[in-house]
Amino acid sequence: MVYRSSNNAVKRTPVAHTTTTIDRGSRSQVTLTTKKWRFNNALYRWLFNLTNEEGQVASRKYNFVIPTTWRVISASKLK
Repeated sequence: MVYRSSNNAVKRTPVAHTTTTIDRGSRSQVTLTTKKWRFNNALYRWLFNLTNEEGQVASRKYNFVIPTTWRVISASKLK
C-alpha cells in the first residue's frame, strides 16, 4: 500500500505480516494495530532467550478510511 501524507511525502506500508483494509468514510484516517511477541512467564523467557523474539512485531494491520472524493488506484497504475 502506498499513500501520501499531508506533508506530500510518499509512504509505503511494510509487506511482511501486514494486513491492509480500505473503508470509505467522511474524513481521512489511518489506524495502525500492532501485535508483538511477549512471553507469558520467566520459564518461557529463559527457554526462548536465544531467539530474540520477545518484543518483535508479530503482525500489523492498517485500516485506511478514505473520503468518497478521493481516488483509489492500483499499484500497476502507479508505474
